[in-house]
Amino acid sequence: MSFEIRFANGIEPNLCSKLIGGLHFTPHPKSHYTENVEGTRLDDPTDAHRQEEFAAGFNSEILLITKHMNSGYLWDFWLADHPRYGRVIFKVFYRPEYPCRIPHLYEYIPSKKLFDELVKEENFYLRQLSTLQGNLVPKYYGMYTSGKKDRYLAMLLEYAGQSLGSRYIELNREYTEKIYDAYERLHLHGVMQFDIDGRQNLIDEEGRVRLVGFRRAESVNLRSPKGVDRIIGEAWCIRRRFGGRQDMNFRPTGLPDRYWNHLADSAGYKAKMEEKERLRLWHSPAMRAYNEKLGIVYDENGFVISEHGLPPDVMRVGGEEAPPECHNT
Repeated sequence: MSFEIRFANGIEPNLCSKLIGGLHFTPHPKSHYTENVEGTRLDDPTDAHRQEEFAAGFNSEILLITKHMNSGYLWDFWLADHPRYGRVIFKVFYRPEYPCRIPHLYEYIPSKKLFDELVKEENFYLRQLSTLQGNLVPKYYGMYTSGKKDRYLAMLLEYAGQSLGSRYIELNREYTEKIYDAYERLHLHGVMQFDIDGRQNLIDEEGRVRLVGFRRAESVNLRSPKGVDRIIGEAWCIRRRFGGRQDMNFRPTGLPDRYWNHLADSAGYKAKMEEKERLRLWHSPAMRAYNEKLGIVYDENGFVISEHGLPPDVMRVGGEEAPPECHNT
């Protein structure tokens, strides 16, 4: 249904999205989101007469804006009260002056590609993430437009908690494990987020981790070794991002077997991973001579057996290049 924007007392309008009170938003004609209201499907949002009624304010509900949450590369994020959905996040941008319109910026999006951003995110919510809505990811309530030629574009999502933010924070073990579990669920649905950052991680009122931010998300084939390689690479990035020193030495074989159980030869895949991990502990004679001065002990074949008394499964030996997924955060 359509809605009209109103601001709660003391809340300033505008910001990057030029949002003002009195604007009417209607379901976007190209949105695939539908819902049932008292057992009846919503009117077809492509109907021209219905659109005229919406624009005139008929049958509009009030979306009460209560707080500005954040401004990002494209969107302004507002906390709002919806008469049927309750607390929601209203994400909106003003098309003539959207923030990431400057070429050569990392987040630059050409004007003609703007709508693709919304379509991709909506498709993930309605397809790959449909069974996770309301639990791992917020409920999705549709794509909206206001003004001629989509002057404003917006989405409504369930309010799902406070973001961890992009700043450096230290999490206790309980919450790092919750983050790992959340991403495991996402990965086992065949989805890579591909944008690992604390701002995409929410903590709701029940202490659950919820995930948002799927503009770069990709589907992966869990029956393909290459697909499994990719989600394992993202699991590695997540531990580096949130686990700190305690998880810096993450090894792929430490993940649950569920990550590769869909493969036809899951045992063979794990054996190859174990062999790769073993080979990473082999060093050349020149490197061994240097490392032995630092307290690293080798066996007769040149494999590391301990570092300062620590066995290979808990020590850190040398460096390892991050997988490609880590370079896209």
